[in-house]
Amino acid sequence: MQIVGWQDSLLQSYRSINVTIQSLLLVAMTALLAVPGGAPSDNPQLHHFLALIISLVFLVLISLTNHWLHAIIRKRGEDVTFVHQQVLLTETALLPDDRVFTRFKIMQRRSVPADFEEWKKALLDLEPGTPDRIRSLIEEHSQGARRVIDSTLFSSIQLTALALFIFKAIVTVPILLRALCTN
Repeated sequence: MQIVGWQDSLLQSYRSINVTIQSLLLVAMTALLAVPGGAPSDNPQLHHFLALIISLVFLVLISLTNHWLHAIIRKRGEDVTFVHQQVLLTETALLPDDRVFTRFKIMQRRSVPADFEEWKKALLDLEPGTPDRIRSLIEEHSQGARRVIDSTLFSSIQLTALALFIFKAIVTVPILLRALCTN
């Protein structure tokens, strides 16, 4: 059972790394966009322009790190699913009352009431040598939470960065155009 903990721990570590990197990049981008307007300068238009260009670099970095780390996280999630399947497959040889991990998976699922009783019965009625059935039950259960954590969270950070960039562009372009027209 220790391998289950290791795999879950690695998955959470990769998620934490991704959130940390994305958050640091987003904070740096936000600070960069906030400073040029108040920075004393002989050429504030240049500051706004440079802030816009550098924020574009941050936006690209956020998108790229999200893409790269999301692929790693997705693979680690597949590893976790595989380990869960193997433990459940091993537990099919035990009496239902002795299936500790199976009962744990059932407890995790109870918050999804739609087809809980049917899913619970299917998991408890598994027989040895049914890896395909186990795989479908586990994937059906885990995909919702994984999708929310692995996609929605990281996409929202990207969308926030994009919104900041667009806001800065909307503010900066008229400033630059005015400067070009007066020169």
